[in-house]
Amino acid sequence: MLLGSAAAVVAEDLPVYRGSAEVTGPAMLKLEGKRILLWGVDAPVRGQPCYAGDKKWDCATASAKTLLNIVGNQEISCETRRVDRFGRVFAVCKSGETDINRALVEAGMAVALPKETTDYVAAEATAKSKSIGVWRGPFMAPADYREMQTGHPQER
Repeated sequence: MLLGSAAAVVAEDLPVYRGSAEVTGPAMLKLEGKRILLWGVDAPVRGQPCYAGDKKWDCATASAKTLLNIVGNQEISCETRRVDRFGRVFAVCKSGETDINRALVEAGMAVALPKETTDYVAAEATAKSKSIGVWRGPFMAPADYREMQTGHPQER
């Protein structure tokens, strides 16, 4: 019963990382020497174009800069939600009481991943209704853009 064994991993068994974080990309941090991806959200991919009207802009760089502003020089705490088959850590990260994952979605610089959690769906809807961040114009979901670039679905 391999599935049963995997399901037996409980939250207490997953690591929590704390300290100063380095922003390494859109929706990615490095904390305690470990690369951490923000769980429940996805951000634009490097090279992915976004549009404000007919004007193209670099939304991946903007997303990383927004994350840098959210993180600042604060002490960060990241609670692991899952570790994938490649050993990548997906976590909910906080700066004090601020949920960094949510703040990035609220700024319109990341999208919610409702297959992982519905925690950020309302924040995405609000950003979209305000036409902020990636929602200023036509936008392709990061997973769809990655798939278009490689020709096959990309696991995040």
